[in-house]
Amino acid sequence: MTTEPLETVSEEEHDEFESLIQRFTAAWSTDTGTPEYEEVSEFYAPEDDVILYDFVDPRAGYHGWEELRPGLEKEIYAGVSSLDWTPSDVWAVRRDDIAWTGFNWDMTIRFDDGDTETIDTGRMTMIWEMRNGSWRIVHEHSSVPRE
Repeated sequence: MTTEPLETVSEEEHDEFESLIQRFTAAWSTDTGTPEYEEVSEFYAPEDDVILYDFVDPRAGYHGWEELRPGLEKEIYAGVSSLDWTPSDVWAVRRDDIAWTGFNWDMTIRFDDGDTETIDTGRMTMIWEMRNGSWRIVHEHSSVPRE
């Protein structure tokens, strides 16, 4: 096991991760009630040992994209007419082919029944691995402040 510290990324790498995160949240955002699932899936490593935690159930998280998609269809997107997810304050560190990013986010969800829910300043932490020349999410954890 290495004891070398994680290193703050260069400005160029920071911009790359900020762009990835902008594209990632834009793909989950929707004006139709359905996100761009094909586009979103490209951000995730395909294996089912990838563990993804969201701010909704299940508490045990999702194991891979094949569990995440139907889980979020049920827990977040059911009855949604639009969702806007906006990241801010992106940071990133890395060591070799592993990177750790985080960001704050705001989300506005509009439901088919006309109700609107706004979440201010949620947080997302992601672990990325460079695979075949592209960064892929191998772990994520999203949370919202307690009320």
